[in-house]
Amino acid sequence: YGVDDSAFPNPLQLKVFVFNTNLFFIKG
Repeated sequence: YGVDDSAFPNPLQLKVFVFNTNLFFIKG
Protein backbone atom coordinates (compact mmCIF):
# COMPACT_ATOMS: atom_id res chain seq x y z
CA TYR A 1 0.00 0.00 0.00
CA GLY A 2 2.78 2.47 0.85
CA VAL A 3 4.25 2.50 -2.66
CA ASP A 4 0.85 2.63 -4.36
CA ASP A 5 -0.36 5.47 -2.12
CA SER A 6 2.72 7.50 -3.05
CA ALA A 7 2.39 6.84 -6.76
CA PHE A 8 -1.39 7.27 -6.95
CA PRO A 9 -2.88 9.88 -4.59
CA ASN A 10 -6.41 9.04 -3.49
CA PRO A 11 -9.33 11.08 -4.95
CA LEU A 12 -9.77 13.05 -1.73
CA GLN A 13 -6.15 14.25 -1.76
CA LEU A 14 -6.49 15.14 -5.44
CA LYS A 15 -9.67 17.16 -4.79
CA VAL A 16 -8.00 19.04 -1.92
CA PHE A 17 -4.98 19.80 -4.14
CA VAL A 18 -7.18 21.14 -6.94
CA PHE A 19 -9.26 23.15 -4.45
CA ASN A 20 -6.13 24.77 -2.98
CA THR A 21 -4.78 25.47 -6.47
CA ASN A 22 -8.04 27.17 -7.44
CA LEU A 23 -7.90 29.34 -4.30
CA PHE A 24 -4.33 30.31 -5.20
CA PHE A 25 -5.35 31.49 -8.67
CA ILE A 26 -8.46 33.28 -7.37
CA LYS A 27 -6.35 35.20 -4.82
CA GLY A 28 -3.91 36.00 -7.62
